[in-house]
Amino acid sequence: MDSESGTTSTLPTLYSIRSIGVATFLGGPLAAGVLVRRNFLNMGKPLAAMRALVLGLLAVLAILALIFLLPEPVWEKIPNALLPALYMTVVLVLVQKTQGPALQVYKEQGGPQYPLWRAVGVGLINLVVLLGFLAVMIFVVPASEAEQKYGEYLDQFSTNEGQALALYSLPESTTDAQFISFIEDTALPAWHENLILLNKMGELEGLGEDFHREIVRFREYTELRLHSYELLHGFLTNGDMALLEEMDRNNAKIEALIN
Repeated sequence: MDSESGTTSTLPTLYSIRSIGVATFLGGPLAAGVLVRRNFLNMGKPLAAMRALVLGLLAVLAILALIFLLPEPVWEKIPNALLPALYMTVVLVLVQKTQGPALQVYKEQGGPQYPLWRAVGVGLINLVVLLGFLAVMIFVVPASEAEQKYGEYLDQFSTNEGQALALYSLPESTTDAQFISFIEDTALPAWHENLILLNKMGELEGLGEDFHREIVRFREYTELRLHSYELLHGFLTNGDMALLEEMDRNNAKIEALIN
């Protein structure tokens, strides 16, 4: 009994495969690298420990590159849990291959294991670090010249839009003649200028596909708005109810587009 107890006490404390899997799902491959490194160190394998940490770091860098390189529409089609499930599966296969036999032996011999909450903590810490790095990349790294120009055009687009939509804020006492004057002098020129801005935005070199998809959507929206104002102008000018009915159908398309 004493001999068996003495043998158990000399066994190193290790993270189980289950703990490594949980930490990986929460904090990514780097969390796995940290835990696998600790296992190798406790087994007396410093070189393997260093390789595990480096591989975890390289895997994180590869995932970050993938995040920034893949277009947003592609990410929208990928379930949120798919990427963590994929790299967790890969990590578990590698851990099973490199440490599985040893972990099984330690388990049969009653070797001590680190508690699950400790692995969860490592995973969450790595998650915070990863999110912080992503925030720095998004908010600190300066935009390209084309993206900056796009932002300037978009600001002017929003200003013109606000001026044109002020039509709907005119007081009830506004006369038809004043409505017509506002449409002719303010609203229609603003929507036409926005079409010009969208053409300039589309000509910018170096913009990603998501920007160009946004431009297409903005152009469709602007053309619908412009058509509505032209229909309203026609109705106020000659009182043709058919124009008002067409405007209602056109406005329904706008609502469907923006909602």
